[in-house]
Amino acid sequence: PDDQMGQIKLKLEGGAKIQDGALWLDGQAGYARSEPINSDIREKTLEAWVQLDNLNQRGGGILSLQDLGGDVFDAIVFAEQEPHRWLAGSNVFARTQSFQGGKETSAANEWIHIALVYEIDGTIRAYRNGEVYGKAYQSSGPVAFGPKESQLLLGNRHGAPSGNRLFKGRIAQARLYTKALSHEEIQASFHHQGDWIPQSEWMAAFTEDERSQRASLEIRIADTEKFLAENSLNPGLSNPWADLAHAFFNLKELIYVR
Repeated sequence: PDDQMGQIKLKLEGGAKIQDGALWLDGQAGYARSEPINSDIREKTLEAWVQLDNLNQRGGGILSLQDLGGDVFDAIVFAEQEPHRWLAGSNVFARTQSFQGGKETSAANEWIHIALVYEIDGTIRAYRNGEVYGKAYQSSGPVAFGPKESQLLLGNRHGAPSGNRLFKGRIAQARLYTKALSHEEIQASFHHQGDWIPQSEWMAAFTEDERSQRASLEIRIADTEKFLAENSLNPGLSNPWADLAHAFFNLKELIYVR
């Protein structure tokens, strides 16, 4: 149960197990924890695909980023303050407010995608299945975690497993982004079921020459689309040559896949 994108190792605790491609959690003792994360984290996004054992549980943490002592944390939490509703859990509710989102009704019968976005100005946004959940709010955050000062928990709200901190259900995927994803990026991740990489990450992997080539291609595409728009045979009719050209240029994203 290790990080598929980076180098973070996870350890299963209290009987947590991997079965049928998911992390199974009993709500009694089982959870997973990572080793310390070697990143400076302020703005961030927490994201998970989850299925609940039941909708009546209260306070279980799905995915949590905490300091190594478990005293300071931000987490995706189910129904801690309000029954059947998602919230951004935090130490003594320091950054927690109600999203005023709808009651969860289907997460016990199907996989649900939940994401929390923590902006650098303290704004916290929530999404369910790629769509806005409730209302964003201004918090006192974000919390700053230095390198080797934080870790991830799956299935445990924070600290030592006890009381209602533990979640009962399954987690198929969980992700931490060290950036605040946009609504469009959240939707892309949801629709691709996590098989998606933010533009900032794959751009960082490009060489200077590749970035230059990409910029040149974007200019050529924009110029061609402008030419097609200005030289259409008839704005109200289909232009076969324009359609062909657009079909070709709509494949431009494939150019960047390596």
